[in-house]
Amino acid sequence: MPFCPTDHSEIAPPRIRGRLITLFQLAITLGIALGYFVDLGTQNLEGSASWRVPFAIQIVTSVALAAGCLVLPYRFSSTSTWFCSDYVLRRSVLITHFPISPRWLIYYGRDEEGLAALASMRAGGDRTDVDVVREYGEIRAEIKLEREMAETSWIELVKGTVLKRTLIGVFIQTFQ
Repeated sequence: MPFCPTDHSEIAPPRIRGRLITLFQLAITLGIALGYFVDLGTQNLEGSASWRVPFAIQIVTSVALAAGCLVLPYRFSSTSTWFCSDYVLRRSVLITHFPISPRWLIYYGRDEEGLAALASMRAGGDRTDVDVVREYGEIRAEIKLEREMAETSWIELVKGTVLKRTLIGVFIQTFQ
């Protein structure tokens, strides 16, 4: 599961990228809360029903999610709705249907394959689509900038004012 937000950030169109990552975390949080409430509601049931009911609910929802992912397309168009539930379902569950990230392909010098993958996801394979060409250029510019700024080391995390930020991040993760 932890790779899904990273995958969403590489595949989703820029205009909805943040919302998809937030939606992913919200879905996890709501699922945990729902699980707690189901357990709370079934804790006083007699016999094995107290654990069988929550287990059955998990199975039903998992099967429904997997079945939906089998029939939903993963292509993203510029007219997709802001929440893109079909995309989240498809890409969060069925790893076998994941296309390779265009950004990853471009990063490793496979530009033509990256452009083809991007066009396939955004415009049905049309490499000359305005949005595809624009996003392809943005990805290349981001990668170029990353490579120019890659001249840092791990020591940078403990120098000057960055040390304070690093420690805050470590403590937040530790005590979460």
